[in-house]
Amino acid sequence: MIFVLLDDNTLSVHSDEKNLHREYEAIDIENGEYSFFDSSGYELIPTLDPPTVKRKILGFIPFSLEGNIILTRGDLRREELLNRLSTIARINDNPWFKSISDVQDFLKKQNSLR
Repeated sequence: MIFVLLDDNTLSVHSDEKNLHREYEAIDIENGEYSFFDSSGYELIPTLDPPTVKRKILGFIPFSLEGNIILTRGDLRREELLNRLSTIARINDNPWFKSISDVQDFLKKQNSLR
């Protein structure tokens, strides 16, 4: 499970990284507008594979070729994630959680299992 904190104080929850490239724009990922975490509270560091390629059609119409998002596990940041969830205004529809407090309870339970 992947938690994505968006820059507009929204939380999205995904089962895996397969379709993240359809949800999030490469330019926003490169600008650090999203924070990714796994269900254990580890930070997930995004990279694009292949990297974004910027080109021009007919020499003047800009466009980008974007790759898949690859997430690499970083440091354990469960407490940071829990603290940041307190600033989240809403959670996007998902099959696992109805509210931010459901996510917080889940993460606290995950912590007690370790």
